[in-house]
Amino acid sequence: MTPINIPILGVEEETAVIEAIRRCELTNSSYYGGTNVKQSEKELMEYLGARDAVMVNSGTAAIQATLMALEVGKGDEVLLPSFTFVATANAVLSLGARPVFVDISAEDYCMDISDLEKKISSKTKAIIPVHLYGYPADMRSILSISEPKGIPVVEDSCQSLGSKYDGKYSGTVGDAGCFSFYPAKVITAGEGGAVVTDREDLADKIRMIRNHGMARDSAVRSLGLNYRMSELSAVMICAQMKKLGGFLAARKKNAEILSRHLSYLKHIKLPKEANNREHNWYLYTIRVLKSRERVIEELHRKGIGATVYYPTPIHLQPYYLRTIGKIELPETERAAREVLSLPIHPAVNIETLEQTGDLIKSVLR
Repeated sequence: MTPINIPILGVEEETAVIEAIRRCELTNSSYYGGTNVKQSEKELMEYLGARDAVMVNSGTAAIQATLMALEVGKGDEVLLPSFTFVATANAVLSLGARPVFVDISAEDYCMDISDLEKKISSKTKAIIPVHLYGYPADMRSILSISEPKGIPVVEDSCQSLGSKYDGKYSGTVGDAGCFSFYPAKVITAGEGGAVVTDREDLADKIRMIRNHGMARDSAVRSLGLNYRMSELSAVMICAQMKKLGGFLAARKKNAEILSRHLSYLKHIKLPKEANNREHNWYLYTIRVLKSRERVIEELHRKGIGATVYYPTPIHLQPYYLRTIGKIELPETERAAREVLSLPIHPAVNIETLEQTGDLIKSVLR
């Protein structure tokens, strides 16, 4: 089976990890972290053009630590889409706050601006736009709503490293951006995450929160947990960052090949880029307007790992139905019935892309 995404690792990562082990660089509990964590933060913020980067041990930890730094808590509301992985909402709920689910736009699967505006209340403490599939949300419109009200915007950029909005990298447009280095992402550390921000106050708080609330002087000045990234994960990030440009170029090329094969085909809608938004092609997601299950069955029969992200939106998950109650998000639910993501990662060859296109055509004819 050609997987939807795989980690792409080589001798560079292996050598870096072995050398770190030989130096006994496993983890470091100091305020700024160890040598490798500091270097990985430096490389990430230089790539993104951010003032600061704070490495943590997962994308979930990045979101949760950022919300903690913003003092989100009991009685607060946080606006976010339901059409994403459950981690985003879990981070909100874990702090005692209430996730308020916003419907999506049919064009980009990101927050619907009109629904966002309707759902802001006096309890709204933060907005989390998710750059789903690696495609940036309409940040200009979101900020035009949030800034006059003084509501912080935390970008869930876990899928969108390398994407751009108005020439700025995803994660650097709002108050903070949260990234994931899970194995399926465009670069990986096995597990890992990061927060980038231009706000010195946020960076300082997040560094304390990731290390049990301990400040530079080792005094506990905040509630915190162990969200530290290990030194071994950090050396992998440094090795992967050197390959990021090549990974993104390969994804873009594969997306273009697949789009050529699927263009003019009825009953599907292809992903597109707006003039001011650049996709990192983390996931190549089409809408199949009829016979989606037959398409999936045929692709799987031929060993192509097409996958639906996300067949059950968060608001329809059993736990959230019990916790939040039933709500209606028509565009979210329609997308869940129609979307299908196809493999285009750097390890996918042209033959597989052509086979994918041919199989979809054969079903939909």
